[in-house]
Amino acid sequence: IEQIERWQASRASRVVFAVLLELGLEGQRTGCRTHEQAVRVAQRIHASTALRLAGIESYEGGLATCDHEHDAPAVAALMARLQAVAQACDAAGWFECDEVLITAGGSALFDLVARDLRPRLSRPARGVLRSGCYLTHDHVQYHKLLQCVGERLQLARTLEPALEVLSVVQSCAEPGLAHLSMGKRDVSYDRDLPVPLW
Repeated sequence: IEQIERWQASRASRVVFAVLLELGLEGQRTGCRTHEQAVRVAQRIHASTALRLAGIESYEGGLATCDHEHDAPAVAALMARLQAVAQACDAAGWFECDEVLITAGGSALFDLVARDLRPRLSRPARGVLRSGCYLTHDHVQYHKLLQCVGERLQLARTLEPALEVLSVVQSCAEPGLAHLSMGKRDVSYDRDLPVPLW
């Protein structure tokens, strides 16, 4: 709400921005943690002259454990929260758009999220499944997580890496140490170091 107040107070133009309300997970990234908090933020967006509520977003990637008995109910609970908030906003008349945007998704649980992206509202709703890693991802981590997607969907193959970074060895100054012509800026990572493929 403080961000909305600051935006309202500092807006320099008469442009009204369409925004999405974000639902978050405790201990994870950004977003409203409770239904009550989400409803308060949505109500304040609706009252703003600088913003208009166009939909709701979330990200479930922090729930991924590759334990099907954990992941499926955890994602279902998040999506139920998302639908409950969307229905509350719809009932209150806070959406100011012809089509409500409902978006969630990551690269590890997208199959579970996709089931519930179209809540029943009084106006059309468009479900948009987003990629969690939009350019690159940690190959070691996602190799495992995507195998779990394949297990849930009974697929032999799932998403595959679409990008490789080529590099050369610049020097081998000591045994067991090779310096390459690339670094963290070229192959950023969250958890696992890059994997040499060939």
